[in-house]
Amino acid sequence: MKTFNVTYDIVSDESAENGDVDESGFIAEKVSLRDGINLLGSDSVHVDGYSLDCHDLTITVNHNRDYLSGLSETRYLHIPRNTTISSLNRIHNLFK
Repeated sequence: MKTFNVTYDIVSDESAENGDVDESGFIAEKVSLRDGINLLGSDSVHVDGYSLDCHDLTITVNHNRDYLSGLSETRYLHIPRNTTISSLNRIHNLFK
């Protein structure tokens, strides 16, 4: 069974000015696709950075920005590099 990783970045206004993130890390490692999708935690999923050439296959969810604190969170579902093209297409179709 293939396993997936889910990571996050939190960007503040100050870190964005410096071209950096305020905080980043793993939410979960080596989880199933179903659990990984659930950990993305949003109904507004869109595909970003989906490329068969770059070996950095991710599904990205941009969460709402908190205007009071100035923080915005992005979560990433990392797809294993050895995933076949047909499996990539099936995963991609889950987010259409």
